[in-house]
Amino acid sequence: MSTKSKRTGPIPFVLDTETTFKWPVTVLVPSATNVGQKVKMKFEAEFVHVSQERRLELMTEHREAMKEIATSSPEEQMEGLFSIAQRVLDEVFVGATGILNRDRQPVEFSDETKKALIQHQMVYPAIFEAYNSAIRQQEPRGN
Repeated sequence: MSTKSKRTGPIPFVLDTETTFKWPVTVLVPSATNVGQKVKMKFEAEFVHVSQERRLELMTEHREAMKEIATSSPEEQMEGLFSIAQRVLDEVFVGATGILNRDRQPVEFSDETKKALIQHQMVYPAIFEAYNSAIRQQEPRGN
């Protein structure tokens, strides 16, 4: 008979302002073989915690940028949204695993990889959504 007891209840909170965390990212990409269909691909992103002060600054920047682009053309709105997401991701997106190259070999995360992921039109919104989902105080959705 085991003398170890099972823990019940929530896990104790550890205050560590330097931690990172991983979160699943789901990217929908057009299928290369099935016309008109999308394929769900996944990888894990690593994010760094930012202070509440910095988070509020980023949110304020986001709101201001949204006001600026609200009356813009659709093209300018897309550029504005990309710019907002890029600023946030440049700061909080610090790693990724589960990404393969064309030869199906694992891709090491680097500044170049980060830039390529943030620049990819189908990937950056998925990373941005994953980050926002992770920091919301709600139960995670089935990402």
